[in-house]
Amino acid sequence: MKQLYLLIILLLSLIAYSQPAKDSLLRLDRVSVSKQFILMYHLDKCAKSYYLKDKKERALSELRFTQFYNDSIIGTNPVPEVSISKYLGFKNETDIPVNWKDFISRAYDNTILTLLSLTEKYGYPSKARMNTEAGDRFSYATMFLATYAPKYDKQLKKLFKQEYKAGNISEKEYELFRLVIKRKTTMTKADLDLMKNAQQ
Repeated sequence: MKQLYLLIILLLSLIAYSQPAKDSLLRLDRVSVSKQFILMYHLDKCAKSYYLKDKKERALSELRFTQFYNDSIIGTNPVPEVSISKYLGFKNETDIPVNWKDFISRAYDNTILTLLSLTEKYGYPSKARMNTEAGDRFSYATMFLATYAPKYDKQLKKLFKQEYKAGNISEKEYELFRLVIKRKTTMTKADLDLMKNAQQ
């Protein structure tokens, strides 16, 4: 019984220590973390451009995908010191996705894995904790980035719940996450109000 009590005390001490340590680490690495989110938003914007096309435009863009990839994805990289090809999982800079589907799959998979990794290392880098250009857009946009690959839902739910309890995710942000993770096909007025308020 005494050993169990000591173990609980030790765990509580580690938890109490880990959050200030993560806060300090995030302040130290804030610029590099910000750049990773800026890149994530860039790739998300590029991926979404495909879904905004009609059927004819999509077919044409598939034929010209290599040109689009080089000109509009690589060519407009807002963080040129970070290799998009390596971010997408390629070993060589000259390797590229074979088509739109391959690009979108790689982009969203690596975005969620990056989000999980950053959150585990620094704690959830919310707008309040970031205080950077990326942070200004983070609380709203990244909740949607986190839901593009359902296979990571279990990990995200567990991690984000921990971060909410730790105070790194605001109640507003957490409620938004719980809403978007449901992937509703029809939104109620209350849902739309929550999404609108999350941007403020």
